[in-house]
Parts: sequence; structure tokens; C-alpha cells
Amino acid sequence: MKAACQLVSGTSDLDPNLRRRARRVAARMDGVGPLRHGDGSSRLSRLTKDYGRALPLARLVLQGGGVTTQLGALAGRSFLIRTPELIEEGLRNILDRALSVRVRKRRLSLGDSGMTINPDLVFGDAIAVGDIKYRHVHGEWHRPSLYQVVAFATGFGSERCAILGFSSNGKKAPPDVVLGNVEARCFAWDASPDMPAVTSEQRLVAEVNAWLSTAKQRAAMAA
Repeated sequence: MKAACQLVSGTSDLDPNLRRRARRVAARMDGVGPLRHGDGSSRLSRLTKDYGRALPLARLVLQGGGVTTQLGALAGRSFLIRTPELIEEGLRNILDRALSVRVRKRRLSLGDSGMTINPDLVFGDAIAVGDIKYRHVHGEWHRPSLYQVVAFATGFGSERCAILGFSSNGKKAPPDVVLGNVEARCFAWDASPDMPAVTSEQRLVAEVNAWLSTAKQRAAMAA
């Protein structure tokens, strides 16, 4: 990585500010020696795993490939943003604003085991829990996801749980399923190209709200 920064800092046709930043980064690695034959094939260890994203780019720079997009005299650079966490937070915020109960992400420790369960959605005082899956749902349950959310419900003492995914082109979510005393449902945000996002939001909120209303009624009757 130091060698890649040194190469960038010495490339005259790059942006001067970028070259200065690369020079400063290389200067901070004063304990790192010069690049040696075979360093390109080195692997990350437990102590250096934080460099997992930067190391492949450094190799590309050193190999002369680089990563650019150019059209005529215009050049650009790009980078990837992880979207699952953004989608998860967005859906949680939508439900939290629209529903009559708080919707939060919570963590529950499992005794002294050192393990935790971390559902993406806990509705109110755990009248139901849910998990957001960054995938399209179809007519059949994804079994690992189903088992996971049922385990979440069991841990929080909830009798209802849900998976929130995405659908398109009229594909339906799988039917409800009951495991012991836990009822699981699958909701889907309609991500069809011709479906306005506001309409998908309204439909999802209405479905989840009706589901929670039934859960509240059952809880009141049981009390």
C-alpha cells in the first residue's frame, strides 16, 4: 500500500490534491520498508484485516491497471457504497414514522453464553419482531431466514414475526406459517420498475399496520 501511494504521489497527470494526500499517507508509513518481490501475493492476517478493501486497489495501481471511467476529455472515478445497511435503515425509519408503535433495532444477550440475537425490527414492547432481507421474495420461504426470525421471536417472547423483503412483476410473498406458538409472515416491498416508491411504501405500511393490529387484539384478549 505504501508503494501504491508513492506511485500515485509521483504521477504528474493526477490531481495535485490527490497526489498530496497520497504523499502524506506514504509518509505516515515510516516503518514500512520498500516493495519487494512477492509482496503482491501476500495475504491479510487477523491483525491486518482492516486493509481488506484498500489492498486490492493498491494491487491494481501497482499493476498499472487503475480504475477510471473516461469519455473524451472528461475523466471520472467511482467507488462502491454498501447498500444493504442503507436499505435496512430506510425501511425501519419508514415503519417507525408511519406506525403507532416504535420500531427499533435491538440486541438481546443469551444469558452468559456470549451470544446475542439482533433482529432488525422490534415492534413496540416486542409484540412482534422482524428481519429485513436484501433479496427478492418468492412463493416459497427461504428456510434459513425463516428459522432465524422464529429464533428472534422466541428470544423476545413474541408470538409473531416477519421477514421484510422485495418483490417485482407481481410475484407474491409466501403464505404465513406457524412454528409452535410463533406465527411468521413475509412482507414484500414492490420494487417493480413501473411502481412508484410512494405507492410501495403506502402498501407496505398498510399491510404491516393491519398485521400489528391483529397482534394487539390477541394480546389484549390473552391479558
